[in-house]
Amino acid sequence: MSMSDDQDQPVDQEAERPIGVEEQKTIESQERKAEQAQQSISETKETETTTPKEHVDEILGEVKEKQIPKREDLTRKLFEQFAKYFQISKVASDKTTNTLKQIQKQLTQIDRTTIISNRQQALTKQLIGQVKAMQKQLNKISSSVSRIKNISGTKRIGTGKRKK
Repeated sequence: MSMSDDQDQPVDQEAERPIGVEEQKTIESQERKAEQAQQSISETKETETTTPKEHVDEILGEVKEKQIPKREDLTRKLFEQFAKYFQISKVASDKTTNTLKQIQKQLTQIDRTTIISNRQQALTKQLIGQVKAMQKQLNKISSSVSRIKNISGTKRIGTGKRKK
């Protein structure tokens, strides 16, 4: 029994090994073919499942992605223009402010000059009034002096006539 069993075993083992290796190779090659077939099917399915609308959407998506930088560029350009106009406006505003300050200084000087002129006019009027009052006094004094001269001259003439 042992011999037939021993013979059977090696025979069985030898017969099984080449069949197992061949089966393994066959199975591996079939699996490879199946994988290749699935890959080609999935590739064809992908192209077949892509409808024209989806294709258009893909193209539009690429266009939109290209438009996003364009929008960013437009936004950046608009911001730069705004900044430029803001600077120009600020410079103009600063110039206007400086001009207004100069005008204010000139108006202040004019106000001071006007105040000084008004004071001078008031003083001049007072002086004119004082001069007129002095002139009246001088006129009175002059007329008094004239009367006194006339009176004293008449007395001399009158005293001389009496002597005769």
